[in-house]
Amino acid sequence: MNAAITQAPGRARRKAEKSQSTSIRVAKATRDILAREAAEAGISLAAYLDQVAAEAELERVFAEFREHRMQALEDPEFVEELMDWENADLGVDYGGDDDWPEFNER
Repeated sequence: MNAAITQAPGRARRKAEKSQSTSIRVAKATRDILAREAAEAGISLAAYLDQVAAEAELERVFAEFREHRMQALEDPEFVEELMDWENADLGVDYGGDDDWPEFNER
């Protein structure tokens, strides 16, 4: 069991209910850079760090997708199915052939 809760359960519980934040240690130069970037974006440092974290998470997800896609492209069955879909005539008429005839020459 957590020592803080064992020693002062009321205090620890109140503190946990008040805030879901924490402190992190960074070099002053790093803090200054982050604060300047946040100020230029017109947001608080906390909001800026939230934004940076969200962008990092999205980049991680996209990197996983790219890796998965690259591995899939090495599978001949996947590539064959992909080409079938690319070459399929789904019977959809998107129209617009008369709108830009110079781009719709066949």
